[in-house]
Amino acid sequence: MFPSLRAEMARYGVKTKDIAELLKLNRKTAERKLAGSAYVTNVEMWKIRDGFFPGKTIDYLFSTNETNTVC
Repeated sequence: MFPSLRAEMARYGVKTKDIAELLKLNRKTAERKLAGSAYVTNVEMWKIRDGFFPGKTIDYLFSTNETNTVC
């Protein structure tokens, strides 16, 4: 659902379990959020950005547009 976030996760070796631990969620809930089948709150977006990708924008990371190239 979030192609830029998935690309950055792969680039930096961030796993779903890492995000789950950061957000204090179980892995399945984190997977659903990252897949777009569960809502990601603004607070969660900021925590993910600040915890793993501080040089990236929220708009870039959580865009659902695969052609978004703005970092």
